[in-house]
Amino acid sequence: MTKIKYIAVFIFLFARPSLAGDIFELKSGERLEGKLVSESNDEITIQTKETKVVLPKSMIETMKIEEVHILLSDGRKLRGQIEKEDDQSVVLRMKLGALTINKMDIEELERRIIEKKPVIGSVDSGRKTGSDKSEIAPIEWPEPVGKLTDREVEQIDWHATYYIQKNEYKKALEKYQEILKARPKNILALYGAACIYSHLNRHSKAIFHLRKAIAAGFIDFDRIKKNPEFDAIRSLPGYAEIIEKEENYQLHAAKTKLRDLKNDFGEGYTYEINEERKLIFATNQSLEVLERMKEHLTKLAEIQYKLAWDYKPSYFITIICPDKKAFRKKVPNKELAGYYQHCGRYLICRDIGQTLDHEFTHALHYADMEARRIDAPTYIDEGFATLFESCTFRADAAEPRIFNRSFDPLRKAACRGRLVKWKNMLSLSYTQFHQYERSLHYDQSRGMFAYLYDTGNLKKWYENYCATFTRDSTGRIAWKKTFGNPLESIESNWIDWLLSQRYERPKLKNWDSPDLGVRFENYEDAIILYDLEDDSPADKAGLCEGDILFRADEKPIRKYNDMIDFLNSSTNTAKVVFKIMRGKKEIPITVILGKNDD
Repeated sequence: MTKIKYIAVFIFLFARPSLAGDIFELKSGERLEGKLVSESNDEITIQTKETKVVLPKSMIETMKIEEVHILLSDGRKLRGQIEKEDDQSVVLRMKLGALTINKMDIEELERRIIEKKPVIGSVDSGRKTGSDKSEIAPIEWPEPVGKLTDREVEQIDWHATYYIQKNEYKKALEKYQEILKARPKNILALYGAACIYSHLNRHSKAIFHLRKAIAAGFIDFDRIKKNPEFDAIRSLPGYAEIIEKEENYQLHAAKTKLRDLKNDFGEGYTYEINEERKLIFATNQSLEVLERMKEHLTKLAEIQYKLAWDYKPSYFITIICPDKKAFRKKVPNKELAGYYQHCGRYLICRDIGQTLDHEFTHALHYADMEARRIDAPTYIDEGFATLFESCTFRADAAEPRIFNRSFDPLRKAACRGRLVKWKNMLSLSYTQFHQYERSLHYDQSRGMFAYLYDTGNLKKWYENYCATFTRDSTGRIAWKKTFGNPLESIESNWIDWLLSQRYERPKLKNWDSPDLGVRFENYEDAIILYDLEDDSPADKAGLCEGDILFRADEKPIRKYNDMIDFLNSSTNTAKVVFKIMRGKKEIPITVILGKNDD
């Protein structure tokens, strides 16, 4: 599997320079195009079309850098790199710094391509830029007093939100202070406290907590500027100073987050920050797989905003897809394939399949709930996540699938009278949902939301739920308002719908059929590979997580069941040629099928 060292991507907010034709060939065989803008002893910074990329020199094979030679009308000859260019002038970066040159003064301009290898421990003169724009004044953080689990922090935060809804601001402030004693850098509590202090006209306290919230990582300045709670402090010098340093805070937060990720996972990963989507990635996958992951999540987010959410995250969400060893170190519970932790604004998954889609849905749902100041019960949270974890992805969009592997067990439970009564499902606590009959609870919550989607009522139901949340957080009123019937009648109609569905059941692989050592699921008119096992037949042949497999020995593979049929008809040690799409390349890969030892 192709792995690269790391990429750290920062989004700079000042005007982007026009891109030169610099080319960077990596030792992994991958290639980047952009513009070299700075260099230090061990890394270089590249401006691409979308982002700024910081690469360690150790992963670069060669650099092809565009250099310009300029002859001025006064006879001077200059050499360097064009840092910025428009119709009137060029900014030329040279050994002694940058110089702005009027194009009317240029007699000749010659562009040359210089090919060279990066030298670790050496800086090419003139390439190291000025002061670090991400520097901000240091903040003294108090030592934590006591401990709170992530779940306890979230519960206290929801209590604070409840008091704010009741206009009991001093009680809400007490809840935020309770969090800050144990977690001095908690973003939610710091920002919430800043809002309350401003509302109570305690101006210096409001600015102090707002500055700390931003330093801790709350960098949604658009939200800060529009928040009416800060109207009381907008004319004060302290607030103006914060806004003036917006770029500094953005860069500081990016560097801080990347430094934390590197400390956790080392240099065997790709790190990238996407400001437009407010996403931070940390993964051991190749650049091609990372690009596909971003496109995949973009489609998933778009269908969810169409069918459910109105509010996008106002903060960065970190998506971590580590290797198996690192994942198990972070997540010792072998029953968990991943989770989303809202308190830390990150999700971690062992693969890039359904688990990633499930946890990413949680992240988007929490952002919408936070903006609306609601706290949905677990059946709603898991209902949305399990619905969107099974989508059909096509070239231009995604679409939830009514049927997945949980549908058959759910229908069998309905036939045997084992379903949970809706009145009980709606009132299950988080602990109750995840303990007794856990699997059935997941299947049933997905079935309820698949019913909403299939009847065209998903968006309508969620809007009704949000509108009636303060009167009924369970959703009973929303169900009745959406369908115009009592809950018991809706439940009866749902069971009839459940039993009437006709669908193609997922097939099972024969116990003695060959094993690939990789999981797969439907993806457009093919299957996508994920959760690759080390030293498996798939791994030994060079298949990678994220590969799109569409043909096996000239037989088309358009869906999950096609692959199961192919494996069931094959023999151990058989040599098979799979055709895959990796990035934009179609690649044939020969695999020697292995024995299933399960």
